[in-house]
Amino acid sequence: MANLNSDRNRGIWLFFSILFGTLFTFPLLQVFNRTTLIFGIPLLVLYLLLGWLLFIGVIYRFTRRLSNCAPTQAAEQDPGRDRP
Repeated sequence: MANLNSDRNRGIWLFFSILFGTLFTFPLLQVFNRTTLIFGIPLLVLYLLLGWLLFIGVIYRFTRRLSNCAPTQAAEQDPGRDRP
């Protein structure tokens, strides 16, 4: 059971790594490289900042979910183990 979750987690990490890697490649950066200002911020800078914040938010939520699931998985693997 824990091995399935581990494989699933690796798949999720791989998916988000590829997704955010492609968001910061040249073709997509070129799409946002315009002279347009939004709230006085160039569009490219806004795209980079929002993408970066989104990336941090996804990592935060995913690691929080993993840390919440970790004690449950450990208890399932070794039910006789004492908890602190």
